[in-house]
Amino acid sequence: MTRAKGKDYNLGRTMTAEVNAVVSAIYKIILCRNIVNDSHGICKI
Repeated sequence: MTRAKGKDYNLGRTMTAEVNAVVSAIYKIILCRNIVNDSHGICKI
């Protein structure tokens, strides 16, 4: 952990923002890949 006045604080914030952006993008992709099946016949993906 870095302190707010530590030499690596800004680097830590940048790295955290980058990880959050990747996680957010993955989450959005997963949410957009839904399968809807009306239970009539075989579900094809």
